[in-house]
Amino acid sequence: MTSTSANANSNCSNDQAKREYQLDDIWHLINQRAADAALQSLNTYTSKYPDYDHGWFAFSFLLFQLKRAESSLECIDKAIALSPTCSDWRIHRAHVLWLQNRLKEGQEELAKLVSLPDSKQLLVELASVSNKLSDYSMAEKTYLALLNIENQPQARAQLFFNLASVQRYLGKLSESEQNLNQAIELNTLDTEAILLRSSLKKQTLDSNHVASLQGLLTTNKLNPLQTSQLCYSLAKELEDLQQYDASFDYLAKGADSRRSTLRYQVEGDIEALAAIRDTFDSQYFQQKSKENAQLEQPADCTPIFIFGLPRTGSTLIERILSGHSEVTSAGELNHFSWQFMQQITKQFNTKPENKTATIGYSKRLDLSGLANGYLESTRPFWKNQRYFIDKLPLNSLNAGLIRGALPQAKMILVQRHPMDTCYAIYKHLFTQGYPFSYCLNELGQYYIAHHKLMQHWIQEMGEAIYQVRYEDLLAASQVQTKNMLAYCGLDFQPQCMAFEKNHQASTTASASQVRQGLYKDSLAKWRNYEKQLAPLLEQLQQAGIEI
Repeated sequence: MTSTSANANSNCSNDQAKREYQLDDIWHLINQRAADAALQSLNTYTSKYPDYDHGWFAFSFLLFQLKRAESSLECIDKAIALSPTCSDWRIHRAHVLWLQNRLKEGQEELAKLVSLPDSKQLLVELASVSNKLSDYSMAEKTYLALLNIENQPQARAQLFFNLASVQRYLGKLSESEQNLNQAIELNTLDTEAILLRSSLKKQTLDSNHVASLQGLLTTNKLNPLQTSQLCYSLAKELEDLQQYDASFDYLAKGADSRRSTLRYQVEGDIEALAAIRDTFDSQYFQQKSKENAQLEQPADCTPIFIFGLPRTGSTLIERILSGHSEVTSAGELNHFSWQFMQQITKQFNTKPENKTATIGYSKRLDLSGLANGYLESTRPFWKNQRYFIDKLPLNSLNAGLIRGALPQAKMILVQRHPMDTCYAIYKHLFTQGYPFSYCLNELGQYYIAHHKLMQHWIQEMGEAIYQVRYEDLLAASQVQTKNMLAYCGLDFQPQCMAFEKNHQASTTASASQVRQGLYKDSLAKWRNYEKQLAPLLEQLQQAGIEI
């Protein structure tokens, strides 16, 4: 090698080292959250090294953190153009697309790459976005693929649980139970898997897990959540066996354990529900009616909001309506509330300090941005249908905003016997939300406040809200179904009545039950616990709730 060649190679190595050191310094700025300095450095760096993909990735990563999705996408596309086979860049691109609510495109981005030799992380990401998109068939395939390449026992236990969860959504209850057993065999204290397994079917005297669950509860050091999950499992299985007093004892213990972990004051929710009633008064609806009469409403797709308190039968109604050829279900979406908060930040350049302050901004909000943002963010769920269902129960709090922003939307309020409602809520361990459900007194207070708000909506909006009682639906299902479809502007189709054959996924707490067809076992179930629920009954009656 000549001295000239040696010097050239040395200079090249020095340049590469300098380039790496400079990028390390920039990553240090990013990690220290020195965004302004990092942006300035990256502008200079990418101008100096425009052909270095790692620089463009760093730029994209920083812009992603700053929620500047469009610019982030431009930078990662430059990195990919320089290194088309780099899977890390593709994964990041999918995350940027998700930031823009382009979930389907992000999923497609990852699906192209799963055949690569080192595809484990890609499969993990693909499973995650498939769940977000409610594409549970793809999620199931992805978890099966991961199980073929994962050897670590704890990781396999989690994969078996994830697989069982999506199979439950898909109505594959037998397969779900088998995979939960696999998860529990690998991790005997997987109390989340134990709770899900208990919920899949009715237990019998010949086939149940009561003894093993009692053993786990008494012989292990458990955290409060694990204690709750085991107690709720025991309560459910003992109720199946008609051992009602023992069932309620475990239920109360589990609820107390869960409540002990929550920082929650029901008074804040009661004040918020009262503030909603005061804010969305007759004057508000009169004004919005005048404004909306002059607006051209979007014709792409009509949302059907199914709401009320949880455990009142909304999943049954979702399954019936989504059996129609022109209706698809998007499940329980947080999109409307999320868009509401986004619009407050955008229009008023602030983040409200509490619930009451948030409600105060709602009356001053330009609702066109909320309407357009909601419809655009839910577009991946429409599947080219005329109607889509959004069945988040607590959209019942948003009914006034929904009426103002989306007057073409349909709203179905689901109601159920007050005591059956409260007991059904109390006996369910929610993954998140509904903190009022773990203390009977707080549950009663919340129920009363929510009931007052629903009466207010009915008084102010009248026939704009369709009311259906769970008991009436069970007693005259075809008549009630025809009435609901007529309210939505749809003709009756016989397949709506065969909802247990509906192949759309169900992700709610009732996902197992809705595969069974109509059944009346849940009617008046609270009467098995009249003694334990007597204080709640008195609380509701004193508030004027008709029992």
